[in-house]
Amino acid sequence: MHTLVLKFFEFFKSCLQFLQIITLFGVLLLLLYWTQNLLGDNWAWLGFITPFLDNVVDFASNLSDGAVKLFTTMFEFKYMIAVLFFIIVYFVISIGMKFMGRVEEFYDDSRIAYRKHEEDVLNKQLDAQITAEQKSIKKYKIYVAAGIKENLKKEGVEVNLEEQLKVMKDFLDSKIDVEAVVWENGWIYTFENFEKIDNKLPIFYKLITSTAPLDYTICVQVCAGDTNREIEQLKKLIGLKFVNKITMFFDTMLRYKYNDRKKYLVSQVGVYHDGVDSFQVHEFKEIE
Repeated sequence: MHTLVLKFFEFFKSCLQFLQIITLFGVLLLLLYWTQNLLGDNWAWLGFITPFLDNVVDFASNLSDGAVKLFTTMFEFKYMIAVLFFIIVYFVISIGMKFMGRVEEFYDDSRIAYRKHEEDVLNKQLDAQITAEQKSIKKYKIYVAAGIKENLKKEGVEVNLEEQLKVMKDFLDSKIDVEAVVWENGWIYTFENFEKIDNKLPIFYKLITSTAPLDYTICVQVCAGDTNREIEQLKKLIGLKFVNKITMFFDTMLRYKYNDRKKYLVSQVGVYHDGVDSFQVHEFKEIE
């Protein structure tokens, strides 16, 4: 439809341009015809258009049949009126072309505005759909593991790791009302409402800021239904060996952005490659 409308505008403007040319050509022929009559001559090559010019001049004579004498030549008003008529037609066509240009501009602007409106509506629908999909993800897991601080290892400081892990586990169990599952040399806690993750993160930040001689690996992973993928992502996070950070993949960071209330910032730790694949790692950061 849009193509047909554009072709219509182009056709109409072309017709008007053609009429302008015809009008100018008519003025030229009329001036030559007038010159021929002033000279009292008969130019044969004007014969093809003479009947039309006669009709034009006859029509003009109905408006005024007077004349004015300049020097020895009589200038009849009917020729002047005929020429003036063609000139007026030329300018009317010019106005029509400008009007058509404005109509075309209005059509283009209206079409752009309508498409922008459609895009806005579509974007809002898409945003609403994405928001609904993200908010439907409720379940998430937090993995926690610990090891002796590297500087203490280098200094040869004796630390009873088993005892320290027991203290850590007792602390977590006293603060968290779900049972942990042993996995990958650590524990996984599974929660059912991601909207309330901000109530759980302070517990794990207390580990990081504690004076215990331990480095903590803490990872968060949303559960969107693809268990194998989620386990794979957790293993990749653990393998990167970030300590004393609460890290997550992009999908978890994205889900957090759709929480109604957020007490933490999220920032990108880096982009990492695994063969041909690449993935983003982000971390929760406390607002200072």
